[in-house]
Amino acid sequence: MIKRKSIFAIKIALILATLIFVSSPAHASSENGRLDHWPTPSYPIYLPVDALLGIEDETSAIAAISSAVATLAEGFCEEALALTILFSEHAIRSGSTLDAPANGVFYADMLNISAQIAQSITGGAQGILDNAGVTPARPIATGLNFVSGERGALNISFPHDVSGVAFDNITIETDFASITINREFISGSALRIERGLPIAAGAHMYSQVPGTTNGLVPVLRFLLDYWAVAAFVLIMVVWGVLASKGMKLRLWVVPVVAVILIAANIWTLRPQLEEPGDIVYATAPVYFYSVIVEMPQDMSVVLGIPIGGAYPGMFVLHNEYGELVHSRYNPFSGVVEAYISAGGKFFLREA
Repeated sequence: MIKRKSIFAIKIALILATLIFVSSPAHASSENGRLDHWPTPSYPIYLPVDALLGIEDETSAIAAISSAVATLAEGFCEEALALTILFSEHAIRSGSTLDAPANGVFYADMLNISAQIAQSITGGAQGILDNAGVTPARPIATGLNFVSGERGALNISFPHDVSGVAFDNITIETDFASITINREFISGSALRIERGLPIAAGAHMYSQVPGTTNGLVPVLRFLLDYWAVAAFVLIMVVWGVLASKGMKLRLWVVPVVAVILIAANIWTLRPQLEEPGDIVYATAPVYFYSVIVEMPQDMSVVLGIPIGGAYPGMFVLHNEYGELVHSRYNPFSGVVEAYISAGGKFFLREA
């Protein structure tokens, strides 16, 4: 059992962790859609992550970018401006999101539809930055986004004619992983992501479970909470024994005693009804699905694995040999992502 003050402190720490961009290496889109290191702020910067959740189309994406520019770029420091670009790129992706094709083949006409939306949002974002007097250190990358309902394995392929579609990178999301591919790698290529077996992350999370009073078993706790029932039954038994021996009690004795017992029992329950009982937390091991990636040798992608609500600062990516892969938590997408240049099995483990 953890003290209430400790639980309160843990909750505060988790809230702050989602709002503050902590310094550690990572990757994000950069010029020409390639991946570059994320900035390392010298002071806490608020991240409007929730604003991305409301993006459904071009209009909502432009509104979110406008709000983020007003928030993030207020100080016009280098780190805040870089984060503003990253937010804008995620908003572009969210605003141009389409369902992935069931067969996993991304034809040029489908990419063109998403690319036109993304380019329009990119132009709007650039206009917002210009009006705010913000000069980004690099162009805003135009990224496409597709979501697949596949829960086991997803085969992805691109015909050769997609090379003429204008965008910088494309992201395909599933429940168990996401893949971001630079445009220069997709023409005529194919890859596969597959959900592997769950692997223990080496960490434990606290979860609230039904508690007991002072460690007592539930049956005993019930008897202590509702002892008037047992007392009333005992009185009825005594009454029956006395009656069997020819001794009689007055008619008012039993109901009066019953009322007194019930009233006394309600009084003992009153503190429990007015105040919450002790909060009991139990630890449970954290498991994440491993992800198997198959791709050409000359391809490089960004692999992302969702953490499912776990504390974001705890986990990093490892390969099938247990070696650490350079990665970090992306607060904009809610995944731990890493730049990989070879296929294999990858999984999350406690840092």
